[in-house]
Amino acid sequence: MHDDSHALDAHESVSTVRSAAFPRRIDANVIAEELIREYGMDHALKRATEGTFGAQKDGDNYQLSVWREVKVILNSRGRESSPSSGPSIG
Repeated sequence: MHDDSHALDAHESVSTVRSAAFPRRIDANVIAEELIREYGMDHALKRATEGTFGAQKDGDNYQLSVWREVKVILNSRGRESSPSSGPSIG
């Protein structure tokens, strides 16, 4: 007798392949906000840089692109929040 208890039906098979081939989009803005909230602006960029190195080491190009986008967001927010009056003399 043939045991089909481990076989997937066509719908399960397609959805499994689809989720494996097309990962959920990760929102870099959400990650940047979480890093700022958890570590503060000073250490958020350091954490994002660590994430970039980890993704490079793992060869995960998708994660690498997300971390690079997070770093761009953090850098732009850092420029927005820094004083624009120039260096202080003192």
